[in-house]
Amino acid sequence: MTTQDALDTKFHSLLNDQVRSELGASQQYLAIAVYFDSADLPQLAKLF
Repeated sequence: MTTQDALDTKFHSLLNDQVRSELGASQQYLAIAVYFDSADLPQLAKLF
């Protein structure tokens, strides 16, 4: 493995970690919005 391959591997690993975190956060915000909407709190649901 060359130095460039090692950097690519590290970069891709970090990028995958970041994308995973962003998608997880997105799902959490969606879950909060659905909860507030089902609890008949539309003003709070709009925040998410």
